Amino acid sequence: MTFFVAELVEMLQTFMWPFVRVSAVMMTAPLFSQRAMNLRLRILTGFVLTWMIYPFIDIPQVDPFSIGALYGLFN
Repeated sequence: MTFFVAELVEMLQTFMWPFVRVSAVMMTAPLFSQRAMNLRLRILTGFVLTWMIYPFIDIPQVDPFSIGALYGLFN
């Protein structure tokens, strides 16, 4: 199984959207506060949760370095 750089970048871009959303939810939840979990564990938990929901969601096809992408990211 070989991957090209373009395929890896596309996979990273599509994984970034749900990961940002899951991480934002985790930052606001008291269960995942700084006292309850350290930073590495919170990042790992966010990554695992995103990996679990990744196949079930629709991901927008947006260039991550455009103004529209930044607007969607902060929305």
